[in-house]
Amino acid sequence: MNESNFKNQIDLSSSVTILPHIGAIYGKKLLKLGISTVKDLIYHFPLRYEDTRTITPIKDIYADPTKIWTIKGYVKDITNTKTKTGKIVTIALIDDRTAKAQAMWFNQPFLISSIRKNSDIILSGKTIFYRSKLTFYSPQYEIVYKGRNIHLGVISPVYPLTEGISQKWMRRRIKYVVDQIDKGIYIEETLPLYVRNKYRLPLLKDAIKMIHTPQTYEDVLIAKRRLGFEEIFWIMVNWLKRKINFKRKKAYQITIDRNLHNLFLNSLQFTPTKSQLKAIEDVYSDISKDIPMDRLISGEVGSGKTLVAVAGAIQVASSKKGVVIMTPTTILAQQHYKTVKKLLKNFNIKVSLLIGDSKREDKEEALESDVIIGTQALLYHLDRLKNIALVVIDEEHRFGVEQRDTIVREMGKIPFIYTPHRLTLTATPIPRTMALVFFGDQDLSTLKELPRGRKKVITKYISPQKISSLYEWIKKYLNNKKRRFFIVCPLIEESEKLQTKALETEYEKLKKVFSNYKIDKLHGKMKEQEKIEVIEKFREGETQILICTPVIEVGIDIPTANGILIEGAERFGLSQLHQLRGRVGRGEEQAYCFVSTENQSIQTIKRMKYFCEINNGFKLAEYDLENRGPGEIYGKKQSGMPNLKVASLTDTSLIKEAKEAAIYYLKKEEKSSAVIC
Repeated sequence: MNESNFKNQIDLSSSVTILPHIGAIYGKKLLKLGISTVKDLIYHFPLRYEDTRTITPIKDIYADPTKIWTIKGYVKDITNTKTKTGKIVTIALIDDRTAKAQAMWFNQPFLISSIRKNSDIILSGKTIFYRSKLTFYSPQYEIVYKGRNIHLGVISPVYPLTEGISQKWMRRRIKYVVDQIDKGIYIEETLPLYVRNKYRLPLLKDAIKMIHTPQTYEDVLIAKRRLGFEEIFWIMVNWLKRKINFKRKKAYQITIDRNLHNLFLNSLQFTPTKSQLKAIEDVYSDISKDIPMDRLISGEVGSGKTLVAVAGAIQVASSKKGVVIMTPTTILAQQHYKTVKKLLKNFNIKVSLLIGDSKREDKEEALESDVIIGTQALLYHLDRLKNIALVVIDEEHRFGVEQRDTIVREMGKIPFIYTPHRLTLTATPIPRTMALVFFGDQDLSTLKELPRGRKKVITKYISPQKISSLYEWIKKYLNNKKRRFFIVCPLIEESEKLQTKALETEYEKLKKVFSNYKIDKLHGKMKEQEKIEVIEKFREGETQILICTPVIEVGIDIPTANGILIEGAERFGLSQLHQLRGRVGRGEEQAYCFVSTENQSIQTIKRMKYFCEINNGFKLAEYDLENRGPGEIYGKKQSGMPNLKVASLTDTSLIKEAKEAAIYYLKKEEKSSAVIC
């Protein structure tokens, strides 16, 4: 359809396929990039920019295969010729009226139809001497039509692409839409005037124009600041609204029994760390109020988050109120059940397990307990739960996004006259800025210390060439029959089916390598009961080597497992690798972690060496955040985090301003509502 017919007819919610030169075929390709509407297209922001604004006269250019030159002239001549080996070479002669230069492309004979004689042209590329002539070798080019150029001679955006879509095609399509802003496209302003004025932010429509068609790099910075500010601002507004609404509800006010607290601490066979004691006091302070607690405990792997939850649970249960502890997996539920029951063995508190496979009579008994530990199967029995005053959600991000929303929604419904206090646990260390943005509605307690006497896990990088030597070391290591060893297969986040298939292949290979050893496998597609049986065999020593997917990342605590090999380690974020490393080193014996990679790039080896040197989960999380983004900390699949296209979580000043603005905005909105009422 003709472009002129589209003016004044484009709506942001319209399908992108209504645009000129985008039909059904290109529409399908764009879907792979998450682009289905016109709005999606203009919010498809550049990854970076290329600056070819400096035009050099040909007379000043010399041959340099390391330097990029840009020239502007006209095509004096263009021909296709063949080399002795049969390759087709397209040679164009370019004249800028200061001198002449050749441009040469191999095996692209169609260029002679695109680059016509006497056309105005811009070239950008490296130069060599070819047959004693200054020659641009396979340069980028753009034919300048009616004085317009969008690819070269400008600051040009470089976009994320997919197969079948080129940078030039993407730039033209986005530029066409951007050019229609204020003509046929209306961009609604989303930030209040007083916020824009206070923080010196341009209009949204101007920011969108600048990020796609910047005239200077200052334009890029201004656009990114506005768009990034807005991303953080609305996340903050939503978090703060949730926090305000949550705090308006009523909760059971728990009286803290200090004698009971001391009895609990004295019953432990170890001394809690300072940060554990501080987190316990945070919980006590929260549950002693009549507004619901909403606290997140973030800590190092093995830092003792469960102890904090149990300390709170004892106080609640002794007040004749109920406690629910929810986990994302049956394995983790069973482990918590054993741990909590052991911690409470000296107290008159009934602890029960309720999972999908529980028998009917066991479920009935569990529902009458003081502390109920289970999976999302608990959600089917909410109508039977009475006087629940504390809900502990362990590894909340491991629940699917929909499951989490259900947990939060259902726990606030009848039969709860009072809203339960909510305590969330995560074994993933969370950087401060990330906590502020993604967990802004929750109060945060951080556990940074490990229990006394815990040995540092020795971590080593193993190149593919040395993997056979490692296998021999593992065999000698396992001659001690009490030892266990994990081998984790590479992460394939795109498909659990592919993940399982990869594990099966690796399992068959390693069965031959370790033919004299007891070996088993564990993956996410197995039934819950199968997983439990595999883990128990491994725990009891019936299995020495467990080949597994990252399903073991959270929840498996086997003190005799002191060795782990993580294959394809470059596919994991460093925080995820740290979680896997946390599966070993829980006993008294020295533990070992080995990471091997398929990719041996300089950047990959640098990341692996950093991981081997650093045992601090918070430092690793900061590294991930700075170098690979927030998705790497929790893993991309099911992290449920807002998708930040522009804002950087390392930009602390922007985050601070956005939070300040969100508070300012809500205060003004509240005053406006009061006036209206």
